Amino acid sequence: MSVQRGTYEPGEVPKFAFCESVHASGTSPWHIRNVFQRLHLTGGVDTPSLCGHVKPEVGGWDLNVKITEHHLKHTCPRCVEMYRKVSPDAP
Repeated sequence: MSVQRGTYEPGEVPKFAFCESVHASGTSPWHIRNVFQRLHLTGGVDTPSLCGHVKPEVGGWDLNVKITEHHLKHTCPRCVEMYRKVSPDAP
């Protein structure tokens, strides 16, 4: 039986990832963005969040946390709505 880890393996490229803006605080909701090439865990996201709040030209980074139903409770509602529309694997 395999155990699902809560973080991504090195080099793993998910279709979607949680992200934050450079202006995020500890109480800011997480956002979700579409990932095309790689995760940007230290900054430099290259696509906007699904709601448009996190913008590459302003700056942001990905979170090393897999998308689960539990974490969607702490996520921007607009991102969650869009994610569930575009991702067949959405929890």
